[in-house]
Amino acid sequence: MCMNDFMEVQYGLQRLYNVYRTSEAGDRFKSILNNLFEGFRAEIENFFDSFTWHLRTHTYITCVSEHKTEEDTLGRLSMWRAYGGTNGIALVMNNAPFEASEPSDVLKITGSPVAYYDDKKFAEKFGEIVNNVENGAHFIKQRDRNEIKVRILRMLAYGAVCTKHPGFEEELEWRIIHFPWWEESAHLIKEIEVIQGAPQTVYKIPLEDIPNEGLFGITIPRLFDRIIIGPTRDPLAMREAFVDLLDKAGVEQPRKKVFLSDIPLMAMSNRNEARLPMFRTVIFIGLIASAFASATLDVLVNAASFSATIQQQLEMLQSNPSPAELAEKTIDYAESKKGLCQGPEGRSRGTYEDCYGQRGATP
Repeated sequence: MCMNDFMEVQYGLQRLYNVYRTSEAGDRFKSILNNLFEGFRAEIENFFDSFTWHLRTHTYITCVSEHKTEEDTLGRLSMWRAYGGTNGIALVMNNAPFEASEPSDVLKITGSPVAYYDDKKFAEKFGEIVNNVENGAHFIKQRDRNEIKVRILRMLAYGAVCTKHPGFEEELEWRIIHFPWWEESAHLIKEIEVIQGAPQTVYKIPLEDIPNEGLFGITIPRLFDRIIIGPTRDPLAMREAFVDLLDKAGVEQPRKKVFLSDIPLMAMSNRNEARLPMFRTVIFIGLIASAFASATLDVLVNAASFSATIQQQLEMLQSNPSPAELAEKTIDYAESKKGLCQGPEGRSRGTYEDCYGQRGATP
């Protein structure tokens, strides 16, 4: 689990701030907090503000996507495009650990689906929660104050972390979340890894059951369902490699559990690559033309006191010179200008403004 983009949290956090500070549901929620326990609203707000920085910078997430039966052999095109790279694979897992009737808390991690809400939708859902809290206020008051505080803070934290822009809705994302600043696990492995060129702290989940703590179903043979090899130039070689790895990991009949996606995504990529040399040539020619145009413009702008040279340059331009001739004449002009601005011993005369159109004293 890693956290290499604070914007994964910032979007949901901003939706939460908006609804709490500016909406009717937010005002009702603040009123309810005031009525539950003395000073409770201030306590919740101060505590939440104190760990907002940790939410942004010390939230560790593993992101997975819901898998549909019809995607068993092809995968999902949008996911291959966004995350597949050149040699991507989809690792399809069984969801038994997420659906356990009595889930274990030994790893101190939580799984949650992502809500794809804009401000309006977020406010509607927040209003439903406020209604439930309001209706159950009598029962809540009879509970331990600290218990209720922790539950409310968890609700706010997961509301921020598990809300994403609706434009990503087709990803059907679930997040596996760890807050080390909230509670630690002796079973997670903390290490430093280089991710996209940047060293970062990550927490690794050991794929081992912990029976005495009620954790089952996360060993590779039980957790693993299939591998789908995405669009790639080397599908057969990759298939053989993964069959071998699965066999060594104890997966039965591994060859029946590795599939090749035949979505023709690489064909489109190859067509784009075919256009690349011509595109680069056009850019290169464009840069050459810009360079010559800039040089010519510099000649005309800075040569105010060299009327004879200007006349020569204008005559040259009217003759439609080749790029080589233009470059040669421009260099000749620069040399003549340099000679006029320097004395016989190579020292500059006057100021930079006199010779080069710039202000400043001569060194």
